[in-house]
Amino acid sequence: MTNSINFNQGTSSLLEGITEDEKKIEFIESRVSEFFNMKNIYFLFGSGTSNGAIPTMKGMFAKVKTNVSRLDEKQVDLFKNIKLKGEDDFEELLGILYSQKIFLENLSKPKDEELKDCKKLILEIEKTIFNEINVDICKLPLKPNCLKVE
Repeated sequence: MTNSINFNQGTSSLLEGITEDEKKIEFIESRVSEFFNMKNIYFLFGSGTSNGAIPTMKGMFAKVKTNVSRLDEKQVDLFKNIKLKGEDDFEELLGILYSQKIFLENLSKPKDEELKDCKKLILEIEKTIFNEINVDICKLPLKPNCLKVE
Protein backbone atom coordinates (compact mmCIF):
# COMPACT_ATOMS: atom_id res chain seq x y z
CA MET A 1 0.00 0.00 0.00
CA THR A 2 1.30 3.43 -0.93
CA ASN A 3 0.97 6.35 1.42
CA SER A 4 -0.24 9.40 -0.43
CA ILE A 5 -2.02 12.62 0.37
CA ASN A 6 -5.25 13.26 -1.55
CA PHE A 7 -7.57 16.25 -1.40
CA ASN A 8 -10.53 16.34 -3.76
CA GLN A 9 -13.38 18.74 -4.36
CA GLY A 10 -16.13 16.78 -6.05
CA THR A 11 -14.29 14.55 -8.49
CA SER A 12 -11.32 16.88 -9.06
CA SER A 13 -7.99 16.66 -7.28
CA LEU A 14 -7.00 20.00 -5.78
CA LEU A 15 -3.40 18.88 -5.30
CA GLU A 16 -2.57 18.45 -8.96
CA GLY A 17 0.86 19.91 -9.64
CA ILE A 18 1.89 19.94 -5.96
CA THR A 19 4.54 17.29 -5.41
CA GLU A 20 5.95 17.99 -1.94
CA ASP A 21 3.95 16.56 0.98
CA GLU A 22 4.69 19.61 3.14
CA LYS A 23 3.25 21.93 0.45
CA LYS A 24 0.20 19.65 0.09
CA ILE A 25 -0.46 19.85 3.83
CA GLU A 26 -0.10 23.66 3.82
CA PHE A 27 -2.53 23.90 0.88
CA ILE A 28 -5.08 21.61 2.57
CA GLU A 29 -4.85 23.56 5.84
CA SER A 30 -5.49 26.85 4.04
CA ARG A 31 -8.46 25.45 2.08
CA VAL A 32 -10.08 23.90 5.17
CA SER A 33 -9.61 27.20 6.97
CA GLU A 34 -11.41 28.96 4.08
CA PHE A 35 -14.25 26.42 4.20
CA PHE A 36 -14.87 27.09 7.89
CA ASN A 37 -15.34 30.79 7.14
CA MET A 38 -18.29 30.12 4.79
CA LYS A 39 -21.83 30.81 5.98
CA ASN A 40 -23.69 27.74 4.67
CA ILE A 41 -21.21 24.90 4.56
CA TYR A 42 -21.76 21.22 5.23
CA PHE A 43 -19.05 18.61 5.56
CA LEU A 44 -19.40 14.93 4.82
CA PHE A 45 -16.07 13.46 5.83
CA GLY A 46 -15.18 9.90 5.03
CA SER A 47 -18.28 8.85 3.13
CA GLY A 48 -17.62 5.42 1.67
CA THR A 49 -14.71 4.76 4.00
CA SER A 50 -16.75 4.14 7.13
CA ASN A 51 -18.80 1.31 5.73
CA GLY A 52 -22.05 1.05 7.60
CA ALA A 53 -21.58 4.28 9.52
CA ILE A 54 -21.97 6.72 6.65
CA PRO A 55 -23.68 5.72 3.41
CA THR A 56 -21.84 6.03 0.11
CA MET A 57 -22.52 9.13 -1.96
CA LYS A 58 -23.90 7.06 -4.85
CA GLY A 59 -26.43 5.35 -2.55
CA MET A 60 -27.35 8.61 -0.88
CA PHE A 61 -27.82 10.33 -4.24
CA ALA A 62 -30.18 7.53 -5.31
CA LYS A 63 -32.20 8.15 -2.13
CA VAL A 64 -32.31 11.89 -2.95
CA LYS A 65 -33.64 11.08 -6.44
CA THR A 66 -36.34 8.88 -4.92
CA ASN A 67 -37.39 11.52 -2.40
CA VAL A 68 -37.31 14.33 -4.96
CA SER A 69 -39.54 12.30 -7.29
CA ARG A 70 -42.29 12.58 -4.63
CA LEU A 71 -42.27 16.39 -4.70
CA ASP A 72 -44.51 18.63 -6.80
CA GLU A 73 -43.97 18.49 -10.55
CA LYS A 74 -42.25 21.90 -10.63
CA GLN A 75 -39.59 20.81 -8.11
CA VAL A 76 -39.08 17.48 -9.91
CA ASP A 77 -38.65 19.34 -13.22
CA LEU A 78 -36.17 21.75 -11.64
CA PHE A 79 -34.13 18.79 -10.35
CA LYS A 80 -34.23 16.99 -13.71
CA ASN A 81 -33.16 20.13 -15.60
CA ILE A 82 -29.91 20.49 -13.66
CA LYS A 83 -27.03 19.12 -15.70
CA LEU A 84 -24.21 17.82 -13.51
CA LYS A 85 -20.66 17.01 -14.64
CA GLY A 86 -20.60 14.13 -12.14
CA GLU A 87 -23.89 12.24 -12.09
CA ASP A 88 -24.03 12.05 -8.30
CA ASP A 89 -22.09 15.12 -7.20
CA PHE A 90 -23.87 16.71 -4.20
CA GLU A 91 -21.43 19.59 -4.05
CA GLU A 92 -22.16 20.61 -7.62
CA LEU A 93 -25.92 20.05 -7.29
CA LEU A 94 -26.29 22.07 -4.11
CA GLY A 95 -23.91 24.74 -5.41
CA ILE A 96 -26.16 25.25 -8.44
CA LEU A 97 -29.30 25.34 -6.31
CA TYR A 98 -27.82 27.71 -3.70
CA SER A 99 -26.70 30.02 -6.52
CA GLN A 100 -30.17 29.96 -8.04
CA LYS A 101 -31.72 30.68 -4.64
CA ILE A 102 -29.44 33.69 -4.09
CA PHE A 103 -30.17 34.92 -7.62
CA LEU A 104 -33.95 34.62 -7.14
CA GLU A 105 -33.80 36.31 -3.72
CA ASN A 106 -32.05 39.33 -5.22
CA LEU A 107 -34.17 40.05 -8.30
CA SER A 108 -35.73 43.48 -8.54
CA LYS A 109 -38.89 41.79 -9.84
CA PRO A 110 -39.46 38.81 -7.53
CA LYS A 111 -40.19 35.36 -8.90
CA ASP A 112 -41.79 34.03 -5.72
CA GLU A 113 -42.99 30.70 -7.11
CA GLU A 114 -39.60 29.85 -8.62
CA LEU A 115 -37.90 30.80 -5.34
CA LYS A 116 -40.35 28.69 -3.35
CA ASP A 117 -39.74 25.67 -5.65
CA CYS A 118 -35.97 26.11 -5.37
CA LYS A 119 -36.14 26.30 -1.56
CA LYS A 120 -38.37 23.21 -1.38
CA LEU A 121 -35.96 21.24 -3.54
CA ILE A 122 -32.96 22.32 -1.45
CA LEU A 123 -34.85 21.43 1.72
CA GLU A 124 -35.69 17.95 0.45
CA ILE A 125 -32.09 17.27 -0.55
CA GLU A 126 -30.73 18.53 2.78
CA LYS A 127 -33.33 16.58 4.78
CA THR A 128 -32.44 13.40 2.89
CA ILE A 129 -28.73 13.89 3.54
CA PHE A 130 -29.33 14.59 7.25
CA ASN A 131 -31.61 11.56 7.60
CA GLU A 132 -29.21 9.28 5.76
CA ILE A 133 -26.23 10.18 7.92
CA ASN A 134 -28.37 9.85 11.06
CA VAL A 135 -27.91 13.39 12.28
CA ASP A 136 -30.99 14.42 14.23
CA ILE A 137 -30.37 18.15 14.08
CA CYS A 138 -33.66 18.88 15.84
CA LYS A 139 -32.20 17.37 19.02
CA LEU A 140 -29.14 19.62 19.01
CA PRO A 141 -28.93 22.21 21.83
CA LEU A 142 -29.18 25.05 19.31
CA LYS A 143 -32.08 24.08 17.07
CA PRO A 144 -31.20 25.35 13.60
CA ASN A 145 -33.86 26.97 11.49
CA CYS A 146 -32.56 25.34 8.32
CA LEU A 147 -35.41 22.87 7.86
CA LYS A 148 -38.13 25.45 7.30
CA VAL A 149 -39.22 26.84 3.96
CA GLU A 150 -40.55 30.39 3.97
